[in-house]
Amino acid sequence: MKKFVLLLLAVISWWGRPAGAQALQLGILEDTTGTLTAAGAYDYYKQQHFTPIGTQAINVGFTKSVFWICAVVDSGITDINKLIIAAPHINIMEYYEMEQQQPVLRYQTGDYYPFYQRPLFSKDFVFPLQGGHTYLLKIDKRHESLSFYIWTASTQQFYEGYLEENLVNGILSGIILMMLLFCAFLYISVKDRLYLFAILYIAGIWLWVMTDKGYAYQYLWPDSTYFASRSRPVLSLLTNAAALNFMQRFIGQTRASRLFRPVRILQYLAIGLALLVLIPIPYEAVTQVITLMLVIVLLFAVSTITVVTLSLISGIRKGNQQAMFYLLAISLLFIFVLLEAFSQAGYFTQPGNYLSKYGVLTGAVTESIVLTFGLAHRFNQYKREQEQLLRALHQQQKDLTHRIVVSQEEERQLVAEKLHDEVGSMLSVARLNLSSVIEKAPFIDEHNRQRLLKTGEVLDNTAALIRQMSHSLMPVAMEHYGMKKAIEDFIHGINIADKLYVELVIIGFEDTSKYTMAFQVNLYRIIQELLNNTIKHAAATNALLQLIEHPQVISLMIEDNGKGIHITNIQQGKGIASLKSKIEYITGEIQIEQGTDNGTLIVISIPVPAQ
Repeated sequence: MKKFVLLLLAVISWWGRPAGAQALQLGILEDTTGTLTAAGAYDYYKQQHFTPIGTQAINVGFTKSVFWICAVVDSGITDINKLIIAAPHINIMEYYEMEQQQPVLRYQTGDYYPFYQRPLFSKDFVFPLQGGHTYLLKIDKRHESLSFYIWTASTQQFYEGYLEENLVNGILSGIILMMLLFCAFLYISVKDRLYLFAILYIAGIWLWVMTDKGYAYQYLWPDSTYFASRSRPVLSLLTNAAALNFMQRFIGQTRASRLFRPVRILQYLAIGLALLVLIPIPYEAVTQVITLMLVIVLLFAVSTITVVTLSLISGIRKGNQQAMFYLLAISLLFIFVLLEAFSQAGYFTQPGNYLSKYGVLTGAVTESIVLTFGLAHRFNQYKREQEQLLRALHQQQKDLTHRIVVSQEEERQLVAEKLHDEVGSMLSVARLNLSSVIEKAPFIDEHNRQRLLKTGEVLDNTAALIRQMSHSLMPVAMEHYGMKKAIEDFIHGINIADKLYVELVIIGFEDTSKYTMAFQVNLYRIIQELLNNTIKHAAATNALLQLIEHPQVISLMIEDNGKGIHITNIQQGKGIASLKSKIEYITGEIQIEQGTDNGTLIVISIPVPAQ
C-alpha cells in the first residue's frame, strides 16, 4: 500500500522540499543508461552536470536509471562525519572516495549483499565523511520505485536519532504485542478460529512494517540476500490473504454473498503469488522480472482493497457492526500510510519527523487497537448469545422437568385412586362377604373357621396396606384438607409405627391458595424423602421436623439423633441425589451438617414462588 502511494506521489512531482541549510555540497546525477562508471561520474561532476541538492527527500518513483550522488566536504567541516541515506531497501550501493582524482571503492552494500557489508549496523545506509574529501555514491534500484531521504549528521546526532527511533518502534511494537496477547486469550477462551486469523493478520501487518523499515533484514535474515529482495512482496501477499480470511470471519460473510467467492479466489491467488515470488530467480540478472512482480503485487493490492471495501459497505448496509469496526480500522491505517508517504516526500512536514518515520507503524497500532475493540465487542456479543442460549436451554429443561413431574403426579394420582377406590372397595366387599359366611355358616368346623378368620385378617392387612400405599402416592387429605393436614397425617402414620417418633412444628401455611398444587406436592415429596431416608439409614429414635413459612422463603429443617451421615453418602448417595434434584427443581438450597457426636441436621431453604 505504501509503495502504491509513493508511486502516485512520483507521478505528481519529482522534487522534495529542502530540510534546512546545507552543511556540505551535495549533487545528484541520473544515469539513464546504467553503464556509467565512478570515474565517468566524477568527470560529469567536474563538468558541472550534477544537480545541486540539499539534505532533502528524493522521490523518483519507478525508474530504470542509476543515480549518482557526489558529496564534497570542505576541509573546515569537522562536526559532520556521517552521510545517511534513509532508505532501508536499495538493491546496490557503491561508495567511492576520491584519492588523487581517482575513485577508490570503500563500500559495496545493499539488499543484494549480506547485511554485514553495510558500513554501520543500521537499517539505513550510513557512510563516513571526512573534511577535505570528495565522495561518490552509486544508487541502483532499477525497475523499482526509488525514494529516500538524504541527510548528514555528526556521530552523536546519528546515534541519538538511532536510539530514539528504536525506542519509539519498540514502544509501538509492544502495543501490537499486547493486542496479539489479548487475541490469543480470546482464542484460548472460546476456541474460535476468528481470533487465530486475527493474530495472523495483525502479526502479518507488523512483520511487513518491520520488513519495510529494514528491521527484519537487520535482525531476522541478515545473511539471506535471496529473501531480502523478496520479503516485502511475499509478506504483503500473505498478509492480504490473512486479511481477506479474517475479514470474512469478522463480518460473518457467508456463501450467500456475491462477494464471498471473489474474496476466496483472491485468498488462494495471494498464496499462489507468494509461492511464485519465492522461486529462486536471480533478480539482479533478470531485472524485467522485478518490474512484472511489482506490477502484479500492485494490481493485487488494488483488487484486495476494492473487494474488501465493497464487502464492508455491503455489510454496513445490512447493519453489520463488525463491518463498521473493520472499515474504521483499515481507514485509519490508510490515512497513516498516506501521511507517512507525503511526509517522506516532504509535502506536508519536514522529512525525518514522526510521521515520516513511524506513520505506517502508528497506523498498524491504531488498526490493531480498533480491531481488538471489535473483537472484544464480538466476544461480548458471543457471551450474550451463549447466555441467552443457556437460559433458553435451562428454560426448556425446566419446562420438560415440569411436564415430567406433572405427568408423574398424574400417574400417581391415577394409581392412588385405583388402589383406594377400586382395589380398596373390592377388598372391603370381599371382607364383608367373608364375615357373612363365618357368621351364617354354623356347620363349618372349628379348623376351617380359624382359617377363614385368618383369611379375614390378611384381607384387613392388605386393605390397610393398599390404603397406606394410596395415601403415599397421593394423600387424600392434600386434596380435601390441604398440604398441612397431609403432612400431619403422614407424620402420624410414622409415629404410630412406634419405631421413630417425629415432633412436627409447622408455622404458617394457613392459606395455601397462593401455592400451586404442583408446588405443594413437591414440598410434600421432599418431606417424604427426608423422613424415608431417616427411617432407612439414620437408625434414629427421635427427630424434629420444622416447616416455617416466611414472606420470601420457606424454611424446612429436620434433625435426628441417629448415627449421622458419611461424607461419601452426601456426595454419592442415591437418596441424597434424589432429594437434591427435587429441591433444585423448585430452586431451593440444601445444607447437610454432621453432628459433633451423633445425628444429622438438614436445612433447606426454598424461595416463595411468584404468584
